[in-house]
Amino acid sequence: MEACARDDFNKADKELNQTYQALIKKEANDPLFISKLRAAQKAWLVFLEADLDAQFACPPEESKLICWGSMYPMSYLTRKTELTRERTKHLQRFLNEGHGE
Repeated sequence: MEACARDDFNKADKELNQTYQALIKKEANDPLFISKLRAAQKAWLVFLEADLDAQFACPPEESKLICWGSMYPMSYLTRKTELTRERTKHLQRFLNEGHGE
């Protein structure tokens, strides 16, 4: 199950990166937008990790496996995949509809 969750995340991550790169290419003539998009993507990556840390919080003296059990890796990857797909949809809207239009 964990291997399937990892494969699913890797697919979602690849789709996110392809969408991001397509958006960068499409908006190549708008350096301000690209600069802001890159900043937003960096901020989203920080948010992603912080959100996952909050959702799977454990006391510092406990490992995630002790705190959350053997399903932790699969559950973590499943949630990371969901958040990644949400971000891809957001970027896809920019790609399809443009920005600020």
